[in-house]
Amino acid sequence: MISYAPRAGGIGPHVDNYDVFLLQGRGTRKWSIQNALMDRETEARSLIPHNPLRVLASFRETHAWTLEPGDLLYLPPRVPHDGVSLDQDCMTYSIGFRAPTQEELLEAATAAAVSTLREREAGPRFYVDPHLPYAQDVGEITPVALKQVRGLVQDALAAVLDDDALLARWAGRSLTGPKHRSRAVAAEEGEEYGVWMEREEARAVVQELLGWESSRETEEKGATQASMPRKLYRAEGLKFAHADGGRLLFVDGHVWDLRDEDEERRRRICNCLTGGASPFPLQDISSVLRESLECVDVVTEWLMRGFLYVVEENCT
Repeated sequence: MISYAPRAGGIGPHVDNYDVFLLQGRGTRKWSIQNALMDRETEARSLIPHNPLRVLASFRETHAWTLEPGDLLYLPPRVPHDGVSLDQDCMTYSIGFRAPTQEELLEAATAAAVSTLREREAGPRFYVDPHLPYAQDVGEITPVALKQVRGLVQDALAAVLDDDALLARWAGRSLTGPKHRSRAVAAEEGEEYGVWMEREEARAVVQELLGWESSRETEEKGATQASMPRKLYRAEGLKFAHADGGRLLFVDGHVWDLRDEDEERRRRICNCLTGGASPFPLQDISSVLRESLECVDVVTEWLMRGFLYVVEENCT
């Protein structure tokens, strides 16, 4: 988020539920904190009534810093803080690492359980109560019936939560998936991510990366290198992750299965593709591509779908 404020402007003192990095752009801003974590109950009692921004009515400053352009301030979750502009034109970049809520995880787990049941069962499993005792009152939902309901729901969730492989799959898709509804709908409908390649162009980029190491060795021996490979980047704004010992790769809620039986090689591939620097260090990406045809296929598809993109060397 980018926030703009004139002199003396700001949101007001508040609390965030996740890690936040505040990068100062234009102008200067004073940031104050109250050096004590505030729990939810205390926050609820301290809010200004009928304010959708959840601004604190009381705030006691214990530490303060003035951020100038380029300065960065880290704020842990649940630390009360307040930012006030000291210039007429002030812009601050707020980089928040949003954590999933219990409700969101439960919703994702329930959806995964429903999907798993549909795939595994020959048909729906219905509620049955052949030994239901007579109810004392008309319309009563008896304890026996409730126990039956509980068992059906618990069995469905256990099918996912007790299976480590399924747990890794749905959790990875949920944690990397888009959070904004418009992005989620676009992803479900298979729309492109704004940057894309035709298959032949993607293959050409991969071949270029595969041939980089030999070209570099030739150059070091004194020969002139005809062309340097383009820089390869992960698409900004997408989450990349892996799980289950490198068997599963995730991007933006999508999942890829790696079939390679060599766990060490799988982990090298996953660590290169989902972590580290962007643009990719050429030596690293060239190495894993040479090691694995699966990696070649994944990188080719990611280029085609816009998860990865390239920039010409002479671009600035």
